[in-house]
Amino acid sequence: MTVEKKADVERRDRRRNTALFVTLAAVLSVGPPLGLGWLAGTLDPAWHWGDWMAQTTQVVTAIIFFGLAMLVGRRGDRRAEALANSELITSMGALSMSSARSFAGHDAQALRIAADARAALQHYSRASRAEQSKLAAKITDSYSDLTFGTFARAHALPRSVWAGLKDGAADLVNDARALADGYGAHDTDRRAELQSMIHHITFAVSVGQAIIRQSQLTGAHSRQLTRIAGKDTDALDRLNRLRMLYRRELTVIAEWDVLLRAHQHVVCSVYIHDPTATSDWLAPWYLKRSDDRATLTPVNVRNDKLTEPARHDRIDYSPGIPVYPRPVTFGGLPPGLRTKGIENQVRLLRKAIVPTVCVLTYELICGDGRTRRLVLDGNHRLAGAHQIAKSDPSSSMRILEFRITENEVIDTECHRAFRADASSDKDGDWVWKGFTPDVGTIRAAFS
Repeated sequence: MTVEKKADVERRDRRRNTALFVTLAAVLSVGPPLGLGWLAGTLDPAWHWGDWMAQTTQVVTAIIFFGLAMLVGRRGDRRAEALANSELITSMGALSMSSARSFAGHDAQALRIAADARAALQHYSRASRAEQSKLAAKITDSYSDLTFGTFARAHALPRSVWAGLKDGAADLVNDARALADGYGAHDTDRRAELQSMIHHITFAVSVGQAIIRQSQLTGAHSRQLTRIAGKDTDALDRLNRLRMLYRRELTVIAEWDVLLRAHQHVVCSVYIHDPTATSDWLAPWYLKRSDDRATLTPVNVRNDKLTEPARHDRIDYSPGIPVYPRPVTFGGLPPGLRTKGIENQVRLLRKAIVPTVCVLTYELICGDGRTRRLVLDGNHRLAGAHQIAKSDPSSSMRILEFRITENEVIDTECHRAFRADASSDKDGDWVWKGFTPDVGTIRAAFS
């Protein structure tokens, strides 16, 4: 059920409860006084119709004042809800500005996120259900942006800045937990929503803490960050944390429910790498021979034309370049492939104070029994990092990898409508196996 439908149901329930309450109040207000009047008239012959009229007038007056009080109170509740909604909308605007990816690496912007979120939570209970859900989602997304832009370089932050970020997050978690505890068994939706937000904030901070702990280690091209998402979390919790972190970022076609159903066969982990350690990773980029057989053109996972600007890329054919269904590797990107997008990322990375590239990967078991790493998100950034590392071996570039690893082949069938190209006649239901169609294609390509 959507948030809007839930809000409509809640409004109908409030109207019904109000009507029942008014009816009960009216019965209690009219019944006992008239009953007492009847009893008095029976026991005392001196009781006259004038006494009945006086009694009835008092009852009607009481009902009128009760109704006016209910009307004024309801209008007051509406005004309070409107003010709370206004405060939440304003706070969400501030969060959008301070947590935007373009500002997420700036310390001054990052430090105010927790304060803006705490200020908004003060109005949470009086706001409408729809605005409550939007606020929880906005705070969650803000801490995702912090993870990618600020916590990913926590090892290079001044101690006072990191302390401010961590303390602010702790205060925000305490406020949200107190708010969630106020919703009991009668309101599980709000409670679950706030608890999910709390878990995500805790996960984001744990990433920064792990990066700080591992920053003192040297001499390794790749290092695993320990105790990510807490030592007591299970595989399903970790998978949900990654799903929440990348719910806006992931652009490849994916079916999270496939992994959630098979979470016991999946391991989620986080690593820090030197760019040179990622050369054999696979990109979901495919090439096919052109009609002249002398050039290669980019295609999608269905071997159809792309709809993005990269469809105009033309690469000179060489026997060493893989062609569909095998994807290219980051250590062997052919000149001319995704050039414009990669150059844009190179410019941004060169301006970064501490350049860190965050990627989401999927380690799959291929048909030949070997495991291979597919980059699901961050392909252009990783390609830019490779380009910088080649031109400047002394660069401080780092790769922060969020990895999903198969312990056994996960090939649950998925059915999703997929449109490969606006001019294609191959629309309709496309069946694939696994988390994403790229996994199925690559698994078969290396059989």
